[in-house]
Formats: sequence, structure tokens, C-alpha cells
Amino acid sequence: ADLPMEILVKIFTYLNAADRCVAGQTCQRWLEATQHNHFRERLWLVLHRTTFDTNVAPMADLLASSRTFPNLSFSEVDFERVGSFFERFGATIRRIEFRTCEIQERTLYNILRHLSGLRSLTIHSCRDLFMCIRLFEDPTERAELKRTLANVSELRLTHNQYLSDATLHRFCEVMPSLAVLDLSGCHISFHKGLYRKFYPASDGQQPSESVLTFHYISRLIEERKQMLRVLNFSETLIDDSALELLTGLQPDLRLERLELSQCEQLSPRGLEALLHTQTDTLTQLHLIRAYRLTDTCLRQICHELPALRVLRMRECRALSDQGVRELVNLRELEVLDVSYCRDVTGEGLLAGLVAPSQGPNCCLRELHIRALNHLSVHAIVELTKWLPELRLFDLGFHHQSMFEIAMQHIFRNLARLTHLDLEHCDYVSDNGMTGIGMGPLVAGDDGKTAAYVPRVDADVRQEETQNTPNVPVADQIQPPPMRISIRSRAEQQIVEEAERKQRLMEFINTRRPNAAAAAKATAETDDQTTNGYSISRLRQLRILNLTRCNQLT
Repeated sequence: ADLPMEILVKIFTYLNAADRCVAGQTCQRWLEATQHNHFRERLWLVLHRTTFDTNVAPMADLLASSRTFPNLSFSEVDFERVGSFFERFGATIRRIEFRTCEIQERTLYNILRHLSGLRSLTIHSCRDLFMCIRLFEDPTERAELKRTLANVSELRLTHNQYLSDATLHRFCEVMPSLAVLDLSGCHISFHKGLYRKFYPASDGQQPSESVLTFHYISRLIEERKQMLRVLNFSETLIDDSALELLTGLQPDLRLERLELSQCEQLSPRGLEALLHTQTDTLTQLHLIRAYRLTDTCLRQICHELPALRVLRMRECRALSDQGVRELVNLRELEVLDVSYCRDVTGEGLLAGLVAPSQGPNCCLRELHIRALNHLSVHAIVELTKWLPELRLFDLGFHHQSMFEIAMQHIFRNLARLTHLDLEHCDYVSDNGMTGIGMGPLVAGDDGKTAAYVPRVDADVRQEETQNTPNVPVADQIQPPPMRISIRSRAEQQIVEEAERKQRLMEFINTRRPNAAAAAKATAETDDQTTNGYSISRLRQLRILNLTRCNQLT
């Protein structure tokens, strides 16, 4: 408790949120350290399926609390009595979310008028709120909100069916500092005929209360093009004409992130035209389920967006190795998602992510290669060698029968992993996770991988290893000589399974009393005890997904 506050805060950064809460109960000074701004900014108060009534729990208890809540998320909450909750805590709230909530126009106004410190507002699928055409209709109230919400930089109005041009105009009017505009999942009309129907006058200055049109949205973007940095039109019918309309806003429109996921009308023509105007600033591009994205378009992305750090192309079915090989031009790429791209192979990934002449790729932090049909174990092993700084590795739905050797190289080469996803990998086994008997498969004089040898009889294994005396051989359980087994195949499988579990329990029991020694010499312990590498080497691992790995015990 006598340590300086800066040191306490630094120590607590190594703890997760739950452990910090427990540590804060030790003494008053530790409690103050756990409530430092560094931690509070990432702390969320989430209320799900409850009633917001300050006269009853839980809101009455929160109102009596001495803590502040910088981030609030309300999911399926019925707002009945707001009371003085936001009047008391509003100045400290930075981000607030309303997801499928029962909230009325007057209630939203009474909440927002107290949020002077708000930076981000999210309203997701609140149907009743946008059915009211009187939302922010009073000019006096809008002027008050404009002063209160002057620092709001993020506005997300996602999956709102009844959002209109007029309502969007009022939201943007009371938030003059917008840098992020997210309209994903909204019913936006991109057809010029519908625009002419609701805007018969040539000027169209008065926004419509009945329809949400991209033509009017583009006018709002043009008014704020010097400040906007993020646009999200995912799950809409945005087409090439709309993107070409945004192209005309250069050079003032300088986007840093563009999200166009699940846009079925999107084709390479409009995307290439827009990306050509954002070559210097764009760092994040989300094109999930862009079914028309081709290798030619990906080639342009890799050549014209040198600053790109995040590229998500999940389920882009038209992509192949020809386009993925161009990823080698993205020298600053940190996140790549090519999951479910059926024509992408391991050889294409290696060509795009690994340049042996330049050494290991130390920039990439996240790699999502889930459900690639042509991803071999050899390719996974090579990726682990050349991508040593990976923090997230998604290998879900991998069905290769020799997956154990890939697991061994993951544990050996990716010691800094914090998230490993092996969902529905059929051949994840106890031996692969613990390293029992896996030594011969990862041993080598120069660190290279020995060829994978399937499990065979002991006599055959001995003949294969006579010419390589330096390779350690796992101890084999030899049956008594000259014994003829009269077991059926099912009985033999039961006996082999029991022997395997017995070896596993012996391994676990031998490691328990030596946990402290194992922490000091991880590599030596793994080699001497298990003849391989166990998952215990991943000491920074926080998330492990083993869903449907049915061979694990």
C-alpha cells in the first residue's frame, strides 16, 4: 500500500478486470488504483432485460453508489423512471448504447441533455423511437442539445427500420463534431426514382420524414467531409453509383476506416473508384461477404493502399491465390481475415504473408484462416515459423488428419498468443495438447520440422529411426511377447483408450508437484517430460476455443 500510485497502476495493468475488482477490496489505496482513469475508460456497465426505474433495484443501488460509469450499455431495457440518474452521472459518461430498448422521444431527450461529456452514441434497433416523427423537432431543444453534445464524435444508428432523412438530419445537427457515421443495417434507398418521388422540388432542401435516401445522406457527408474519418454502410444495398458519388468528394474526404460488409450490390467498379481517392489515409477496410470482390480488385487494394493495417475479407468466394499473393505489398498489415474463402490455399497465404528474403513478418498480429479447404499442415507449420508476433490465430474447422504436428509448432513458435481458436478441429487430441509422445515429430538439428510419421507399430517405428539416432523416441508400451489376443476390435479399442488415459494421468500427476520448477524452465521441462511442447508454453493465452473438439478428454 506504500507504493507510489503510478507503480500500483502499472502492476494492475497485468490483471484482468475480475482480478482487479478483487484486488481493490484489499485496502483503500488499492481501490483508488483500480479506479484510475486508465482502467475506468474500458469499464462498461451493462444492463440487459431489466426495467430502468430509479425507485427499485438495480438502478436504486447504482444511484446510491459512489462510483462513476463512463460507459453504459442498455440491452432490451424498458425505460420507465429515469429520475436523477443521468443528472448525477451524466458529466462522467463517455459512451452510451441503446440496443433494442423501449424508449420514447422525451426520455431520450431528457437523457442526452445531461451528457455533457459524451463522445459516442449508439442506437441499435430501437423501433419505437424512430416511429415518432417528432424526435428533436423543437428548435429550442435542438439548440440546447447542440451545446451539450458538441464533443460527440461517433454516431451509430444501426438496424433502425424507420430512420428517415429528417431524423438523421436532426441528429447530425445537434452533433457538429461527427467523425464516425455508422448506418449499417438501415433501410437506405439508393434508387433515384424513389428520391424524385419524395423530393419533387428540384432543390430538396427540406428532408423527408418518410424515407431514408442515400442522395440526402451524401449531402450530409459533403457538409462534414473535412471531419468524417469513418463510414459504415454494411448490410445495405449500396451500389457502384453511390460509391462513385462519394468519389466526387475528394480531396476533402479523407477516410481512415471504411466498412462495406454484406453489400450484395457492390462490385469492383465502384469500389476501385472510391479506393483510388483514399490511397493516403485508409488504414482499415472491411469487405466481409463481398461476393463480387475479385483478385483484380484485391490487387488494386494491395498496391494503392500501402498504409492498410486491417483487411477483412471473410467469405469473399471469388478470391483465390492469385489475389492473396499480392498481400506481400501491404508491409504494415496487422489484421487479416480470409476465413471461408474456399479457393485460397496455404501456398497462396505463404506467398502473400511471408517474404523469406526480408525475414519474419513481425507486423501481423491477427490471422483468421478458418474453414480453408486447401490449408495443409505444412502451411500451418510454416506460418507459425514466419509470423512470430501473432496474438490471435483462428484455425477453426480444420479437418486435416495430421493436425497434432501443427499444434506442436503453434505451442513452440507462437509463445505470445493471447487468443487461439480451434473450433471444430476434428483431430485436436490429448497428445497434441500435452505433447506426450510428440518429440520425434518436432525434433531437428536446425529447428526444421521432421516429416510427420503416422502412428504405427513399434517394430516399424524402430526400423524407421535406426538411421536417425539423435531423434528421441517416445516410450512404447510393448505387449508381452508371443501373446495372441482374443479381444474383439471394440474391446481392443477400449483397452487402448484406457492405456492412453492412464499415460495422460501419469503425465498430469508428474507435473503437479513440479509446477514451480516448470515455470522456470519451460522448454527443458517440456522436452524431458513430454518429448514435445504443451499448451502450457502459451503463458499469455487468455481465450481458448475448443468447441466440438470431440477427441479431447
